[in-house]
Amino acid sequence: MGVWLVSHDEETGTTHASVGVELIEARSFNVLAVANRLTEHLHSVGNLYESWTLFNVKPGIVIEERYSDLDNVWISPVEFNIFVIWGRVFASQLNIVHGENRWCIGFLSRDLEFHSNSHHTHPLDKGEMLEWLDWDHVVEIAERLGNHKDMIRVDIFAGLTAANAIKLKNATKEEKYGAIEYVFSEISFHPTTVWAIDGLREEAARLWMAGYKFGNYKLVPNTEVPDIFKETGQIPMDYGETMPDGSKEEL
Repeated sequence: MGVWLVSHDEETGTTHASVGVELIEARSFNVLAVANRLTEHLHSVGNLYESWTLFNVKPGIVIEERYSDLDNVWISPVEFNIFVIWGRVFASQLNIVHGENRWCIGFLSRDLEFHSNSHHTHPLDKGEMLEWLDWDHVVEIAERLGNHKDMIRVDIFAGLTAANAIKLKNATKEEKYGAIEYVFSEISFHPTTVWAIDGLREEAARLWMAGYKFGNYKLVPNTEVPDIFKETGQIPMDYGETMPDGSKEEL
């Protein structure tokens, strides 16, 4: 998978494209590298480790509206990777763009206690972020998507559409705050992150397992999982083609 950000400024006639997660002028950007990468991924196969969806999705190109940071139209917005355990937000990994990379600078607990990531320092002004952050809304989105699941990671962007970011470039702080949008990005069914905060991973694991120990679930028939996975715990790379007995089994 490749993600490329592009922005064209009609007033100046300049086009910016992404290198990492920051936009630079296209004249400094290798367009051929984008074309080669897209062509390569059009013929690639998804990874079963990530999900069945990526393994079975048809390769293609999707063009979406770009979102940006409140104060810098050329970089990506703040991202929350929210861990929902048994329907309740536990904590959120906080990602902020700094230079050409997106850094996990720490975690926000459900009650907005900030745990800094000692591996990546960033001058986070929590007070300023709380001026615009509608945390209750973020929690509501995450918990609605995390309902009836033991553990799920919900990713949400908080920022301005690229159009609004350009329009509000010289606007007041309050005008920018009023235009912030919270956008659902993706979900993960396994806790993909670097748990760099002492004790946080252990507490998340304890809560996750506690739900099973206390019977916070009910068993339902699953007719969607292929029999071969139930029997072996694996899906062959040629699944959907000819099976050992000569028959074919489709997803």
